[in-house]
Amino acid sequence: EDLLYRIEVVAIDIPPLRDRDGDIPLLAERFLQTARERFPQSVARRFSPAALQRLLDHNWPGNVRELMHAVERAVVLARGEEIGPGDLPPSLQPARSPDALMSREVRALHEVERRYAAWALEQLGGQRGKTAAALEIDGKTLAKLLGGS
Repeated sequence: EDLLYRIEVVAIDIPPLRDRDGDIPLLAERFLQTARERFPQSVARRFSPAALQRLLDHNWPGNVRELMHAVERAVVLARGEEIGPGDLPPSLQPARSPDALMSREVRALHEVERRYAAWALEQLGGQRGKTAAALEIDGKTLAKLLGGS
């Protein structure tokens, strides 16, 4: 006896994240907790009001995945318990003048390496294998860089 399988496709229309700003704080908090589990060395614990406002003000062309990557990057780069606007990705930063870029402070080399590794990870869509290969390091070294150890 032949069994017939019927597959039905159901379309679910979900508005873009930019039209669901009430979801942004909830999603950001969930992604914060998930990222803290992935990067237990991180000191980040919460968002500052200004950082949360920056998340709310962003257009989110990449939708939920972009928000997830932005939060993960902030957790990796945060220097304190509170994630500030400066810890968020460049796409969430206001345009800067050339003079503002020239006045950046000098940082320790390990901090520059950590930030560069996080930036590279973001550029490669969160793909750790590709990122490690592009940086010509192994996965353990990448994890160490991102963990801030």
